[in-house]
Amino acid sequence: MKSFGKFRVRKSPIIASVNPLTQKPSFVDLASECEKGLFDHSPVHCEDGINGTLFLKGREGDGYLAVLKPNDGENEPENDKSSDSSHGISSEEASIRELAAYQLDCKNFYGVPSTGLVEICYSGFQDGEIVSSSPVVVRRKYGSLQRFKKNHGSAEDIGISVFPVKEIHKIAILDVQILNADRHDGNILFERLPNGGFQLIPIDHGFSLPHKLDKCWFGWLTWPQVKLPFSTEEIDHIRSIDVERDAQILKDLGISTDCIRNMRLSVHLLKRGAELGLTLYDIGAIICRVNGTLYLSDLENIIERAEEETGITFSTCEDVNEKKIFKLAFQFIEEKIERVLEKKKKQGISLSKSSRNLLRNNPFVKENMEPCMVALSPRLNKMRCNPRSPLASPISTRRLCL
Repeated sequence: MKSFGKFRVRKSPIIASVNPLTQKPSFVDLASECEKGLFDHSPVHCEDGINGTLFLKGREGDGYLAVLKPNDGENEPENDKSSDSSHGISSEEASIRELAAYQLDCKNFYGVPSTGLVEICYSGFQDGEIVSSSPVVVRRKYGSLQRFKKNHGSAEDIGISVFPVKEIHKIAILDVQILNADRHDGNILFERLPNGGFQLIPIDHGFSLPHKLDKCWFGWLTWPQVKLPFSTEEIDHIRSIDVERDAQILKDLGISTDCIRNMRLSVHLLKRGAELGLTLYDIGAIICRVNGTLYLSDLENIIERAEEETGITFSTCEDVNEKKIFKLAFQFIEEKIERVLEKKKKQGISLSKSSRNLLRNNPFVKENMEPCMVALSPRLNKMRCNPRSPLASPISTRRLCL
């Protein structure tokens, strides 16, 4: 075996180098394992992925080790930022957002798999920048590398009624925090636990932290679990989100100011909504265009109204004007929350039929519902349930009207 610059040439002959651009010990080890695996095992194309998503194996070759999402799609046309599928985010920006989602999950509350950025030089790539042509052609790619999490499928493979409330809530909270514009059943993986329960794994966050909110949609808005209250643990986590720390993380990653400002608004809505008694459905319905793509969402209307009253453009304003427009936008968010709460109060606290069936038929959901009851805010605690509501079973009306 002889040396060839940074690469090693073996009898294959295969040349491979995985250079971690994210210097975290655990990620450096992952990159090293992937490099060793490339000498003996070719990357495997992901049939369901976009932009040339590849699965990488370790030296032993027993299962996948990591997922590579190149900035330039393997055998794919160049990403068009103006296309609907890109959500206005380029492949390079998407890689950075994959890393951002992991770094914002600093307490591993959401369970985002370990992620980093890499530079890979490999003689097996069919396209990409050529860095050497002797003894074989070596091409270079940049992208995000994420540790592969063993799973039993995605949410689209199984009925969502079996998923625990807390597992769905953790992913929904993440999506609100990062304004994920591409959450659907296919990028929520599940693992069956020995006790018969399920653990959910969120992946694919490249289309989060958008420049604009027009494409923002959460697939879980149609799931009954998100209409259930936050648990005490979830509210404590939401309170602990440090928006200034997160903004600095995003700034250090090179994410643009307009995207960071959108994140600040969504986190403020999340914090205040959770404190005052909104559900994740209520919060998501404020962010997303639930009345059709032609109509602005409530959060978009709030931004537009704040811009009109201040004469400041939210996405491009100077830092000196930022506090002024944020103060007004936050005020409008408070007013919107008040209106939602007033509407809920008039209707009485009630769960949808699907939510009641979910509680009745699923012991794992019922178990996770128990701590949710104590999370009702003082404002909602004063309300009274409709005596005609069938909520007496499986959970008594008294329990819901603490």
